[in-house]
Amino acid sequence: MLFAVLLASHLLSDYPLRPNWLVARKNHWSGLLIHGMIVGVTMVMLLLPLLPEIWPALIVISGVHTIQDWLKVRVGNWLPGAPLVPYLVDQGAHILLLLICAQFPTLRMLIPPLPQIIYGLITIVVLWRWALPITMRVARSRYILRNE
Repeated sequence: MLFAVLLASHLLSDYPLRPNWLVARKNHWSGLLIHGMIVGVTMVMLLLPLLPEIWPALIVISGVHTIQDWLKVRVGNWLPGAPLVPYLVDQGAHILLLLICAQFPTLRMLIPPLPQIIYGLITIVVLWRWALPITMRVARSRYILRNE
């Protein structure tokens, strides 16, 4: 039941509640953040009676959805089969996130202790700062070599 409502919320916020001007701003943080807020508000509206229990999951879904969309914008064109493959990967990631959060709606079992959160944040910063640029350079060089 919860997954069905989360999926309906996702479909509403990704399609009818995402106007063309917002789609055009997907390359800017402002467009991504507005879309993330639309995702969150749509879930709140559809799940208002459950809000006191599941609000952590809704915040996680909104935030991760925004990050997933940012990743699609940043690396989607480098994936083979663009634009269809990045779109399908993005939607699959959104649905996987909804499935996980529907299984653990209060997120009590998913919230690690504080030291693990700190290590996770350090890992994300290291990957974003050093690994992603190296990966992008390799992907660009392979793309250039393939298209010469």
